[in-house]
Amino acid sequence: MTTIADLTVTDVDRLLPAIRLLFAGSLTMILGIMFMLGVVRISLGTYSITDFATNPTLAFLVGCICGISELLLPATIANRANGLLSKVNQA
Repeated sequence: MTTIADLTVTDVDRLLPAIRLLFAGSLTMILGIMFMLGVVRISLGTYSITDFATNPTLAFLVGCICGISELLLPATIANRANGLLSKVNQA
């Protein structure tokens, strides 16, 4: 039997759309801060990823990449967190 919740929560991880948006937006902002501070350095062709602050086209590209990869980020972070917690519990 289908309920209203089944219609509004469509993904396997059962996150509500607003929670998914907050999660993806927060991760994208954290990545942006890391790029701006130089903690992470990535180059795309002749552009440094830190140029996204002054280049709107590059910022759009970074946003698209983060949006597309949003489905992979929660699973990757959960796996890393589980690995870290299992190491902490073993110590």
